[in-house]
Amino acid sequence: MDAATVTILDNVQRAAQRLNADVLLIGASARDYWLHTRHGIRVGRATEDYDLAVIVESWGVYQQLTDALVKTGQFRQDSHQQQRLHAGGLTLDLIPFGDLESPPGNIAWPPAGTFVMSTLGFREALATGETVDIGSETSFKVATLPSLVLLKLIAWNDRRNSKDAYDVTLIAQNYTDAGHFQRLTDASAPLIEEFEDIQVAGAALLGQDIRAIASDETLEIACKILSDAIGYHDGGRFLTCAADAIVDSESAEEITPRILGAILHGMRSF
Repeated sequence: MDAATVTILDNVQRAAQRLNADVLLIGASARDYWLHTRHGIRVGRATEDYDLAVIVESWGVYQQLTDALVKTGQFRQDSHQQQRLHAGGLTLDLIPFGDLESPPGNIAWPPAGTFVMSTLGFREALATGETVDIGSETSFKVATLPSLVLLKLIAWNDRRNSKDAYDVTLIAQNYTDAGHFQRLTDASAPLIEEFEDIQVAGAALLGQDIRAIASDETLEIACKILSDAIGYHDGGRFLTCAADAIVDSESAEEITPRILGAILHGMRSF
């Protein structure tokens, strides 16, 4: 990350710590960190947006956090979206979860409560996030690839955004090369035999890793989303968006259902 971005994230981290709040980097910036920065995998155009999940006790604490950031002079509140801050050319979405959820697994933005978001998977993502050095002696907790896919599936259920289906497939098809080749060729070798393709086997391993971190409720929802996608119960919309992530466009129609099916297989394996 460039120095300006590191400074901005460092300011968020410091402000959150003063309020005893934990912050987690999620979304495309976390995806890019694991795939591109750590493993040199192409992800397309780099994102200039940063999605941050923050666990707080109340909406009042969340407001204190955003106020503290604005007071630094580096952040500007978006006039239309409550969760959005701007810092120079960067956009930060600061999404709260924790005790302010009502009911658990959802947040309703004050004052009207009409803008509702699902926070399912956020606790799992925070619990399994890895603290990494992002430069200038600044460390930040980053959501892992399995938790990112879990969050992307839940997000698809919320908003049907094409980028969520795209990211699920992008991560799944590259999971083997994102530090998991040795696992596949050692203890998980049966997956290669079963799927006869190391890329698809990697997607199944990803599914197993999701199952290992997800709560029963979140896992059930995520499995249904993938099952509906593979069964064309959404009119093929998820599959169409997911296929755009396949590098070899000529084989996308054939490989996409196999990759998604392998994730589902891994998530259902017991």
